Amino acid sequence: MSEARRFIDEVRAVGYDCALDVQGLLKSAVIPFFAGIPVRVGFAHGRELSYFFYTERYLNNAEYFDHSLMHVDHMMVLARAIGCRSDGYQVRLPPLPPTMKAQIDDLLPFDHDTPLIALAPATQWKSKAWPFEHWLSLLQMALAETPANIVLIGAEDDRTLTTCLIDSLEARHRTRILNLAGKTSISQLYALFARVSAIVAADTAPLHIAAAAGCDLIGLFGATPTHRTGPMGSGEIILMTAQPNLACQPCQQRTCRFGTTECMRNVRPEEVSQALNNLLARRRARAIPSVTIAGK
Repeated sequence: MSEARRFIDEVRAVGYDCALDVQGLLKSAVIPFFAGIPVRVGFAHGRELSYFFYTERYLNNAEYFDHSLMHVDHMMVLARAIGCRSDGYQVRLPPLPPTMKAQIDDLLPFDHDTPLIALAPATQWKSKAWPFEHWLSLLQMALAETPANIVLIGAEDDRTLTTCLIDSLEARHRTRILNLAGKTSISQLYALFARVSAIVAADTAPLHIAAAAGCDLIGLFGATPTHRTGPMGSGEIILMTAQPNLACQPCQQRTCRFGTTECMRNVRPEEVSQALNNLLARRRARAIPSVTIAGK
């Protein structure tokens, strides 16, 4: 609590006139309130009673959880409330410094000419988790069907999962896999995606960072709606979900109320592998320069 109080005191000392709470949770709503910021703009959806701490409220529960509206559009509603123009927005990240690229080159033992696939197998929401055996099957198929090297990414807490995946493979395949879980900062992860040919991940932070970096990607969706929380970027984006959707899908809940996560289990690794192969093939085709031979 002492750390939270120090942070609130730091915010108060700046003397902000207005705060936008785009997260819309209790922990984010109370900070500008206790920091004494006079204008506090947030959502009216009522999650965790956060709306009690705002002076201006927008988007009710039905509007906020509308599956057809991108979540970033919700944030633009708050931006417009304080006079910002929000038409034609796009994701733009700053260019990578050469030192950051050099750090990634030092991390990777693979040559630049071989395709590099990134897999992010861990999630914070249990309802978003793709089964371990599906990740293992995808790994095995990628190693057997493509020449690509593979990096496993995630936080330090995800390293047990990524290590188990590697240990489950035949020893001869392990030279083509690098476990980077817990080994990269967010900025380094962004730099890594400049080297990656494609990434496969659930609806998690690495997927959205990769999209913002312009990486080709495959997103695995179940509990969350693709139209609402899908990634935005300039690369080729493939979002896969169970077909047909289950009656309870998307529930937008952290845990499956049936205890099965069947929506994620029904995204078959064979289908993801085929999509990945097609993605890599299209990337190779784009990289091959066209040649015109003039007739005599």
